[in-house]
Amino acid sequence: MSEQKLYIAPADPNSRPLKSNIFEYARMTNAQLAPLFPFGKPGSLVASAAAFRSDGLEPGTFHHSNTVEEVAIIFGSNIPNFRVGSIQVGALEHDVTGPPAEYPPAYVVFCIVQRQSETGVQKERIAFHCEKCHNLMHEHHFDSSKWEGDLPILHTISGSEEAAVGFNQSDKVCSKCNHTNEEFPAWRWGWGEYVRRTEICRDAKQSFIEAAGK
Repeated sequence: MSEQKLYIAPADPNSRPLKSNIFEYARMTNAQLAPLFPFGKPGSLVASAAAFRSDGLEPGTFHHSNTVEEVAIIFGSNIPNFRVGSIQVGALEHDVTGPPAEYPPAYVVFCIVQRQSETGVQKERIAFHCEKCHNLMHEHHFDSSKWEGDLPILHTISGSEEAAVGFNQSDKVCSKCNHTNEEFPAWRWGWGEYVRRTEICRDAKQSFIEAAGK
């Protein structure tokens, strides 16, 4: 067996070591999948927080496709198939939802770690299917490999918001079975608020920089 030398690259000086308590962060964040740390670039492992609870309201369901892997780490839960401490590797194509409205009182807090592509396009797709016959109703494709400017937006979030808006603005009538689907409750996921607040903070930070330079 030949010896192989392993090489660990030096730390990125622009990515200082940070720590975050997921429970404290998840209770303050405005969106599901909000990144725990302010760093993002090609090749990054983006750790994000999510918190769900069954509270009598339907969470909505959509289909997510990604060209890179996602890993979920369960930090707190009373749901049998989401055991505390378990790690789940998601398929490149998977359904996403929360505990259904009729589910017994349930909750889960977990961290989703999404790997960003080293080079090239990172293709993602959000799709909505008929709740009765599962026929494809609406889909949105986007590239999540880009991290533009200061306070970059995780494109998985902005792309999901664009997909939800597109679906909700359609008539939501299935072309196959003629069923009128319910509107997707995007407000429960908070994606639009995440994008809006990011834009506000970008403008505010720029005004701060300009004021400091006077």
